Amino acid sequence: MPKPLRTKPAAKPFNGSMTRAFSGVPTSIDVETGSFVVVMVTETPVRRAICDPRNPDQEIIVDEIIVPAGVDLSRANGMPLVDGHKTDGGIAAILGKVDNPRLEANQVVGDAMFASSHEHLLKDVQRGFYRQGSVGYDVIEAELIERADDVPIFRITRCLVTEYSIVPVGADENSFIRAKSDTPSSPKITFRAAGKKQEKTMTLKRGKRAKREETAVDVDELEAMIAAVEDAIEDLGDDASDELIERARKLRGKRAEEDDEDEPAEERKRSKRAEDDEDEPKAEDDRKRKRADEDDALTEDEQDEYEDIRSIARSYGLGKLVSDMRALGSRPSEAKRALRKAISERGAVPAAASKDIEVRQPKQRAADTKLDTTAIFAARRAR
Repeated sequence: MPKPLRTKPAAKPFNGSMTRAFSGVPTSIDVETGSFVVVMVTETPVRRAICDPRNPDQEIIVDEIIVPAGVDLSRANGMPLVDGHKTDGGIAAILGKVDNPRLEANQVVGDAMFASSHEHLLKDVQRGFYRQGSVGYDVIEAELIERADDVPIFRITRCLVTEYSIVPVGADENSFIRAKSDTPSSPKITFRAAGKKQEKTMTLKRGKRAKREETAVDVDELEAMIAAVEDAIEDLGDDASDELIERARKLRGKRAEEDDEDEPAEERKRSKRAEDDEDEPKAEDDRKRKRADEDDALTEDEQDEYEDIRSIARSYGLGKLVSDMRALGSRPSEAKRALRKAISERGAVPAAASKDIEVRQPKQRAADTKLDTTAIFAARRAR
């Protein structure tokens, strides 16, 4: 891994805007049109400092290579010819323009021309002055290739050319041009280790500090939310929904994560060992809770079955038993067995019918009368 430059920390996260100096005499000058050919991009490696894509808060030294074939020239035709990248210097900083950008012999070249107010500079160009040029571009995609015995290679595979500048005696090759507005998107960086085919692609983040600020949670607000949910569960009792119980569990877990982030690593380890030694039952509960979380997902049929079980349990005053088993991740079959056992231990008497029952004996007849059927029929015939 490359060593960071600790003496020159990056002021801002890498946003993809860069410049690159190139030294060379114009290849041809057309005096009649006042134009001359400039070489803007070559594949020559340039050693420079860039923001570390893995940690944008610091810089690393790399050998930068721009792939000419990957240069996007869609905005290059007629782009400004600028005095020393002074893109915020107004019209006075624009020396001319660059037309007809093209790829020739694995180089990106263009036809530069001075504006009328700066045409006198063409004679100086003919005489060999202003030999330094620097292209401004936005990185779209790049590869960071690790090397065992040297600094990494930062290979820019796609970039967008935005301007070309004539610069004084050598531009700072390690300088970055950061736009104050209209910031380009973060480039896509591919990381490759030397001699390996495995690649890992990621988009540059805006810096660890910015990410921490985006995801920061107010501790007081979190505690207030936990207290409100727990009060609601306590008020509802057996009527508390599973969703409300699950929300309380997640909030408590989030609060525990905040505590872990604030506590130093070594202190956390010591506290963990002490808790394991002194509170073994708690560790067992945590393992059960973890297993419950893993098995927590119930099918729709199982959820309906749980509601039926809960309804029966409430009629016996055992609603909390079923709710606790649901929170622990028990399956409906396990809840049924536990409820059946609890009901049998109570004598299978529902809560609504738990008062004493009066048992009445059937009334007894004084004596059984023997009927004389022969006499009865004889009396009917006599009528």
